[in-house]
Amino acid sequence: MIHKLKKLVIRCMALIVILGVVSCTAISRKGSKGAAASNTATPIKTLTAIQQKALLRKQMRSVFLRDVTVKGRTVDEHGNSVKGVRMYQYVFNKLGEHRYQDILEGGTFEVTHEQCLGVYLVFHKPGYFKREYRFVPKSDFNHVDLDNGRTMILEENFNALLETVGPETKMEEYTLELEFNVDKPLKGVILKPNENYEKEIKRGSKVNHFIPIQATVENGKIPPGCLYFRLPVTPQKTIRTLIDGIFVENPSGSGWYGEGVAPTQISIGLSGNDYGLIKYQSKKDYPPDCTPIRTLQEREMKNAPESGYVHEVEFIPSPLSMHHFAFIKYGDYYGRIHIGMEWRVDKKTKKSMKLRVNLSLQPDGSRNIRSMKGASSPMSDDPKKTSIDFDVSGQVSDKAGKPIQGVIAQVNAGKEKWSREVADSFAFRGKGESFYIDFRKPGYYPTRITVNQLYKDKIQENKGGKRSLRVKDLKVVMESMGEILPMESMVCPVIFSTTEKSRSFALVKDGKFSSQIVDFNFPKNTADIPDLQLYVTSKVDDGKIATLTETVRHPTVVLPAGRAPSTLHLCLNGTGCGFIRYNPSDKKKWIRWRDLKEAPADGYQSTLFLDPKLGEHYFYIKCGDFYGKGHCKSVREVKRDGTWVQPFVKLYMQPNKSRNVRTPF
Repeated sequence: MIHKLKKLVIRCMALIVILGVVSCTAISRKGSKGAAASNTATPIKTLTAIQQKALLRKQMRSVFLRDVTVKGRTVDEHGNSVKGVRMYQYVFNKLGEHRYQDILEGGTFEVTHEQCLGVYLVFHKPGYFKREYRFVPKSDFNHVDLDNGRTMILEENFNALLETVGPETKMEEYTLELEFNVDKPLKGVILKPNENYEKEIKRGSKVNHFIPIQATVENGKIPPGCLYFRLPVTPQKTIRTLIDGIFVENPSGSGWYGEGVAPTQISIGLSGNDYGLIKYQSKKDYPPDCTPIRTLQEREMKNAPESGYVHEVEFIPSPLSMHHFAFIKYGDYYGRIHIGMEWRVDKKTKKSMKLRVNLSLQPDGSRNIRSMKGASSPMSDDPKKTSIDFDVSGQVSDKAGKPIQGVIAQVNAGKEKWSREVADSFAFRGKGESFYIDFRKPGYYPTRITVNQLYKDKIQENKGGKRSLRVKDLKVVMESMGEILPMESMVCPVIFSTTEKSRSFALVKDGKFSSQIVDFNFPKNTADIPDLQLYVTSKVDDGKIATLTETVRHPTVVLPAGRAPSTLHLCLNGTGCGFIRYNPSDKKKWIRWRDLKEAPADGYQSTLFLDPKLGEHYFYIKCGDFYGKGHCKSVREVKRDGTWVQPFVKLYMQPNKSRNVRTPF
């Protein structure tokens, strides 16, 4: 409860600060206007819901932004300097996410960024484990209040620790499901040798040496090699649970044990003379904002003990850890087991619980059980044979050919990624398999140029197997969004059925948008369906939906003959209501929501044929006095023995009754 109250108090204080800033801003503006014209009544503008959200978002960013300066060096677990490390910077600020890459030849680095939501530093080098540090407002790094009102995360002697991988090993992974029930026998798991292992390996299959087999404990006799678990039981024959909930908080995440649903303890058992477990307790206190705690704890378990194994070990819910580990000896094999905090008894009966155990086993019989998770691959820094050297330059303009200033260009060159503000011209170089640039500016639609696809015919093959692509005078045209007004979004999965109730959506009710679901028995005459109600209909043959006798193929779906509806129609009753299909002038053009800008004043038809051969349909819609635009994928499979089909319709409706249906996407 203390943790809950603490979090609630912090959130309330943050909200009070934000509201105070907003209200003070409003008062300040009102006062300044009054001072300029004290005898004039100044109207107070009421912010719309969207404007209020935008203002609140701005105030919250101003509260949680940080300047970040980190100076340090890369070292191993013994404190020795590690050189030649590749460092990735992920910077999150008002303009989005930006990625930078550096090679630390001297083993030192210095990072400085202003007004960030966060900075992530990720370090890679073959032979070492990847390490990540996150410098964010909630982190426990050194925070300093500056004279200009900002707060800085300042680390001037920071050691980025890279742990050596050591002898490489390959473990076999198993996920085992165990069950305990007060009134029933235990259900455990036995690992049975895979008799077809050698055959499967020769075929190129990825298989393990063992196959998990469920084992039921009869009359209390536990077979050798059976992994199981027990829970404490009350005199009332229920599982003993925690009276109060327990809150577990650590850098990798937090979780609650609710009252009465978590057992007070759990005993993991492994029967047999040559089988056993040793409970492992982490000895380290890891810093926050880095690699997940489970991964770090697994790395500690490098070598399994040779002896000292017991048949049962106990784990107790702890506020210090969300993960529990044990060494395991399974006959001639060594490994480790992991259980998370998914300890939840059946809430209704409190008599049963299922437990998932993650088992990692060393197949070569050695005690080397090192985890390779997060290890930097030796190939990760090697350029691929398909890598291309890019040299790209050009200009950014609007549709009228006028240069656009202040555009943010995000360059993606293979593994490298960075952002830069460009004027009317730009020049970028990079290396990778692909090279694309995203151009963004408020008020304009984002534009992506995939250089390696657009100019693939200009890629040059040079000596030594090197490839290059040089593009000069690349013309990038950005389209202005125009006036964007708030739109009402609706998702309408309409249903047509010959044996069950069909489903429609009442789009407008009492002069307002509703998207209310209306399930009904389909009438013989569609005119009997109320106005302003979106529904779908189809031709019916002998009680079944008419389908095509041919296979329908599209990039994402293939419907065999007899599965695609042949005469599906989207319908909307009402005077002047209906649809107008959007047909682009360029038939090869890929249609996007942004292409539908202004709905026609009239010409709407009450039905829209959903031709399955077209796959998807964009259209304008008029419902009562409201205009909008929509999209529907007609490639929907006829189900339930040919009696049921459900196309999904997505609508954006303009609430102010204008024909402006522009969207920012």
